[in-house]
Amino acid sequence: MKVNKIFELTVEEKLEITGATLLSIEEAKNYLTKGEREYDFWWWLRSPGNNSSSAALVVSGGSIGGGGDYVDYTLACVRPALQIKKLESSNFEIGDTFKFGSYEFKIISENLAWMYKQDIGCCAFNEDIRKGNDYETSNIKNFVDKWFEILMFNNWRKDK
Repeated sequence: MKVNKIFELTVEEKLEITGATLLSIEEAKNYLTKGEREYDFWWWLRSPGNNSSSAALVVSGGSIGGGGDYVDYTLACVRPALQIKKLESSNFEIGDTFKFGSYEFKIISENLAWMYKQDIGCCAFNEDIRKGNDYETSNIKNFVDKWFEILMFNNWRKDK
């Protein structure tokens, strides 16, 4: 994989980060190579699976499991993407990587920078299988949102 530039992200670099999410099936297929998807562990996508009790994920070897696994499966990892705004007005390009906190991200589209080479832990998509596979109301969204708040707070404090 060719890396254009690696940046140590600071406020001055003007990459506006607006939130965090997981990749969808389409984003994982369109923006990542199989080698980039390949990882030692399974990791969640935000797309629903084939039924209301399953959510999509990427399995070891880089294949996308669109049918999914049960939402209460606790051994799938979380590899979030940062939602970015105004890439065209920054010093960044698609394919660039940057470090934010102790994490490394790769810009994969005009509005997403995906965490690669690591994860932020494992958790169930939803602890209660009856809650289903809606990402917006899921436990995993709460997990990602909390991680993002801590990441932003810690980096904001360092820059001040």
